[in-house]
Amino acid sequence: SVLDSLRETLKDSLGKALLQCVEEVQGVQRYNVDVIAGLLRYQLISVADFDRMLAKWVETRARDNVGAINAQTVDFAVMLLQRVCLRQQVLGGTEFSRLTEALRHEVARGRQYQQSGALALSPHELQLAERARLLLDLVHFGRGLPARLRRNGRPALGGPLLQAAPQPNA
Repeated sequence: SVLDSLRETLKDSLGKALLQCVEEVQGVQRYNVDVIAGLLRYQLISVADFDRMLAKWVETRARDNVGAINAQTVDFAVMLLQRVCLRQQVLGGTEFSRLTEALRHEVARGRQYQQSGALALSPHELQLAERARLLLDLVHFGRGLPARLRRNGRPALGGPLLQAAPQPNA
């Protein structure tokens, strides 16, 4: 029991320190799906705290981001949710409520830009927005999915969302 309480105390401290390290990382190293999925899977960081942090990343625009959507962060979020919610099935989409709301807002924002003609989405952004929309449906019990992507009323694992997205031709 003393060891259990010590373990819980250290676990919270370690989780906060790891989350702070993740927050401070800049550039492409920040978007390492393997590292973040491992931290979440083994409960080394709080899902709720990371959900808040990643939602903030999705909503934050970089000064040099000229696209209609925050593509790099949305792409990372989609790949992370695919990994932990669909492939590994260690977390559910409902545990990422703030992130899923931020992704919905980003997809809607991209559509709004596209419809208004103010800023055309690149083919990569269009594909990413569609992947995010489909993923949001998948992690929330398969609403609106074609029958080929469902099994017994639940999202089927595999299929187009779990495969790497094709890269646009250079």
